[in-house]
Order: sequence, then structure tokens, then C-alpha cells
Amino acid sequence: MASGNVWRNVSRWFAAVALMLSLAACDGSINRDNFDRIEEGMSRSAVIELLGEPDEQSSLGLGSFSGATLRWVDGDRSIAVMFANDEVAFRSFSRADP
Repeated sequence: MASGNVWRNVSRWFAAVALMLSLAACDGSINRDNFDRIEEGMSRSAVIELLGEPDEQSSLGLGSFSGATLRWVDGDRSIAVMFANDEVAFRSFSRADP
């Protein structure tokens, strides 16, 4: 019986560690520090590498021009980035008032 309790405790410990790691991996990338890392002219793929896949996106193309808006949301925080020909043209960070 004692070894059964040990394994039960070990499995609970592993479950707790897994939960903490998954919570730590949650979208903590939507913050002011990461927003400040986004620079005008940065590529779309570099922004996605920094922030992860966007929650919302829209795009349009007109001749040789392409435009897109990508938006990341995490609770009360959001980052929106507008791209012109796959380069950052405008960005905004918002946080809802508590």
C-alpha cells in the first residue's frame, strides 16, 4: 500500500507541474514589452514569431498592393498590427480599464 501512495503522490506532482507549465505557456506574449519590440517595416512572419498566431485577421489585395490587419487578444489586452506588402505599417496596443 505504501508504494501505491508514493506513485499517487508522484503522479499528482507531475500533474501539478504540467498544469503550471501549461499556464506559463498561455498567451503571455500580449503585453507592452512585446508590443514595443514590433517595429515599422518588420515582416509579418517576424511579428507572428514574436506573438504567435493571431486571434483575428483580415486582408485585401489590389494590384501589386497587399494589406492585412492581424489582432492578438489576451483578456483585457490586445495588439493590432496593420501590414502593407507584408511589412508593419501601423501598430496599436490597448488595455481595457479595470
